[in-house]
Amino acid sequence: MSAQTVLIKLLLPTILLNIGAVKAQTNVASYEPVRYNGEGIVYALPQTRIVVRAQIERINHQPGELYSYAKRYFGQEANGEVSSRYRLGRAIAQSIGIPDFDNEYIVDFRSGTVADFITLNRRGILVGINADRQDLPPPCPDTIFHLPTAQLASDRTATLPQEYMVAGTKAKQAEIAAAQVFRIRESLMDILTGQTENMPKDGAALQLMTQELKAQEAALLALFYGKEEITWEERSWTIEPKDNVNEQILFRFSPLRGVVDSDDLSGEPVTFSLRAIDKAPEMDEKEAAKHEKSLKGIVYNLPGSARITLSYNRGMLFNEVLPVTQYGRRQALAPKMFRDKGHAIRVVFDEHTGAIRQINENNQ
Repeated sequence: MSAQTVLIKLLLPTILLNIGAVKAQTNVASYEPVRYNGEGIVYALPQTRIVVRAQIERINHQPGELYSYAKRYFGQEANGEVSSRYRLGRAIAQSIGIPDFDNEYIVDFRSGTVADFITLNRRGILVGINADRQDLPPPCPDTIFHLPTAQLASDRTATLPQEYMVAGTKAKQAEIAAAQVFRIRESLMDILTGQTENMPKDGAALQLMTQELKAQEAALLALFYGKEEITWEERSWTIEPKDNVNEQILFRFSPLRGVVDSDDLSGEPVTFSLRAIDKAPEMDEKEAAKHEKSLKGIVYNLPGSARITLSYNRGMLFNEVLPVTQYGRRQALAPKMFRDKGHAIRVVFDEHTGAIRQINENNQ
């Protein structure tokens, strides 16, 4: 155990007990990143990064052994090469907060304070003051951007007569396999029109029979047209928002090669645009220093906002307004809020923006 942790425990036993309880339940709070500098707890405010996330579909093709006879029997050419092709799926942008170590502040603990305990996330960003564990957002899986389930190629083998096995040429095998496809299709038609002698007794049996015949047909057609499997991957890009951006090429996308570099002309461009919507007036150096000096108490962010758009192939992939802390201002909760007698003030902050999510009186 470090001397730093011992010192904090000696000074703030109630804080650590509360923080430990929150950590055990939600994994949001942690005192590991806390630094004690002899005056109080050091915390950072978040700074925005825009993260662009894209889903890429990859379709892998394995040719069938009878591909050269596909057009003769079924009227359509088959791809006889092992190949892959790609499709651009969903694309989104998210506003993510990272610690801004150029803007660190101290929560000091003096006699008379009612800031009983402080909650930081694992990166040292302030997320709560006097906040119960039910007030803090619990960690949850990424439900916004789930990748679709992979579709693996069927491992079912075609049901073929003995004569297929002893056929001396590919041409003869193709003839036998095609005849089997046509027999299955005829059986399906007889069932659907009620012309078969052994009709299923109920709907469930009918469904089971038709599914089995269709599966046999698909396995036979795979001898001609091959098999395909579909897999998905996620790619991401991180942008630090500064000035407005108009249709900057983020990457290019090729149906044959997938994601390629922004200067690779084999792909069509996916562009990124950022336009400030709510931005605080810029201050000169003297004004900024004066404003910073005026921040007494618990410092937090009032974020601005920007419209983010992603475009591809003359279409819009994403178009939303997101919070941007760099476009806003820092403000402070007055120290007297935490020094007055009476009930403690509960404050919950957004860990991505540093803004206040909830503030009220803790009556417990």
